[in-house]
Amino acid sequence: PDFVTRRKVEEGKLVYSLSENGTYTETIPTGTNAGDYTVWYYVQGDANHADSAKASVKVRSTSSRDS
Repeated sequence: PDFVTRRKVEEGKLVYSLSENGTYTETIPTGTNAGDYTVWYYVQGDANHADSAKASVKVRSTSSRDS
């Protein structure tokens, strides 16, 4: 399952990563193993707006999927 709910932003796009310094994409992170995860996100600004500061939320997956 997705770790967070997708939100819309008006001045750019919301991007996510499972690592603060990792690759950020518009794809919401998911996990295949039960455990704790940290989802990092920020608004990647458009031509008229700067990027927002990075922030994070901790999530817990209580089930795992078979590969």
